[in-house]
Amino acid sequence: MRHALGIYDLLRIDHFRGFDTYWAIPADSTTARTGKWENGPGMELFDALEAALGKLPIIAEDLGELFPSVRKLLADSTFPGMKVLQFAFGGGDSEYLPHNHVKNSVVYPGTHDNTTLTDWWENGASEKEKAAAAAYLHLTGVKPTAKELAAIRTDDVRIALLRAALGSVADRAIIPMYDWLGLGAEAHLNTPGKLGGNWAWRAADGFAAKALAKTIHDECSVYCRV
Repeated sequence: MRHALGIYDLLRIDHFRGFDTYWAIPADSTTARTGKWENGPGMELFDALEAALGKLPIIAEDLGELFPSVRKLLADSTFPGMKVLQFAFGGGDSEYLPHNHVKNSVVYPGTHDNTTLTDWWENGASEKEKAAAAAYLHLTGVKPTAKELAAIRTDDVRIALLRAALGSVADRAIIPMYDWLGLGAEAHLNTPGKLGGNWAWRAADGFAAKALAKTIHDECSVYCRV
């Protein structure tokens, strides 16, 4: 941690829930079904780290199904959790919908495990998710027809989602460069469970860097994030 904090301003802890409880599997087991829940170190670890290093600039990856005890650990730690917009439109009053965000959080259009916004809309989102997103983002009426959904430009969805992230009450908004560039599946950074070919995307030459920088600055300025 000391070394990492000497390099980076902010660290994200993946699988934060494991510091509360984690699924332990015997080393000789051939399936994860034979495991059991074990208690993690909880606040004892974070208190020790803070005593040694000072206030910890940490983002907690708190995605997925969480026990109440995990939510309590997050609250006790005061670390910001994550809000991912690609998870927001599956139905109901999702905690990932922007109107449910909290100030002490970080909003993302998608994480490294998600595909790009362009690919999500064109290939990943279900019709139900598309209808919910289109209505929520004011791209259609509240009950869009299939014809209305088909008429929506992918780039309009992408920009609307970027603005939804920037407009969130969350203290921080982290937007991947490939979503600013409007790239598709070719820029999908990491596919969980896939061996090889991950973490390989790089921003290539050829895009108008100055124009993009102005776009990013102007969009962030609208939401006082400059």
